[in-house]
Amino acid sequence: MNNSSPLTLEMAVKLSRAFSTTPEFWLNLQNRIDLWELNHNVRFQQSLAKIKIANSPTVTL
Repeated sequence: MNNSSPLTLEMAVKLSRAFSTTPEFWLNLQNRIDLWELNHNVRFQQSLAKIKIANSPTVTL
């Protein structure tokens, strides 16, 4: 989580054991970091801007 490599499942389990938390806690933390980095990545934002938004499907009852 120091930006050198993503957290692995194995390390999440080890951290959860060491700190009396859950693996999900550590994996969610890694996901939040990854999303933050992606949202602040200019190249990704430029590619995202090129994607056309699909029309919402209509539902008839």
